[in-house]
Amino acid sequence: MMWLGITFLIGGLLTSANIFGTFSSMYAGTNVRAQKFQEKIDMVNTNMKTMRLPELIQTEIREFMFTTQNSLDNQKEMNQFIEMLSPNLKT
Repeated sequence: MMWLGITFLIGGLLTSANIFGTFSSMYAGTNVRAQKFQEKIDMVNTNMKTMRLPELIQTEIREFMFTTQNSLDNQKEMNQFIEMLSPNLKT
């Protein structure tokens, strides 16, 4: 009876580890893209402060960067979606 309990315990631990690993890898994949974009924003912010640009212009530049990044992400997702379609649906 004790061996059965230990077997179920080990099976549950392995299943939990598998689920945790899957979620961790999914999070890491999305986090890389966000981190690269954040590095760009940090560089832009540093340069704008060095240039002593007015706050209004700095805000407009940041908004432009966010808008452009969102547009690029949306376009990439659309291209991936279109590539998955069958040739009959693409035309």
